[in-house]
Amino acid sequence: MCIRDSLYRDLKCYTFPRALVAFTSMTWIFGLAMRHTRSLLPLGTHGIKHLRQTQFFHLFGPVGVGLALLYPTLAGYFWIKTTAFTGKMFYRNVLLGDKNWAWEMERNRREGGEYFFKDTPLATEDDFPDLARGEMAKTKAEAPTWVKRI
Repeated sequence: MCIRDSLYRDLKCYTFPRALVAFTSMTWIFGLAMRHTRSLLPLGTHGIKHLRQTQFFHLFGPVGVGLALLYPTLAGYFWIKTTAFTGKMFYRNVLLGDKNWAWEMERNRREGGEYFFKDTPLATEDDFPDLARGEMAKTKAEAPTWVKRI
């Protein structure tokens, strides 16, 4: 699962203010995970120096301690990814003004020539030849082969 896709698709973070709300929420969740895990595994308090000395280890064993440590680790991972996403949204939407500057530069440079060619019949409505317009109105396009089979 890609965090960026989830933020776009599920949380609808298309703009920087929405990404900032997601970042704030993820910061709160990460802090909550750290506080909750610290309360379950109080290392450094009450004379506890090792995980084996905690009551949580005696009740749930090493698997429970591993799962308790996995909780803030995953929250921290998601927080880092959300922070990077918010930074990119700030750069793209606020600093760049939500523009694709590579395309803007290419459009204004014109080194490769014009993108509009008058000799193509569908370039504009005015340049479409009247003779071709009449021929297109007369001829009827044949139905595809898969329609004939049905």
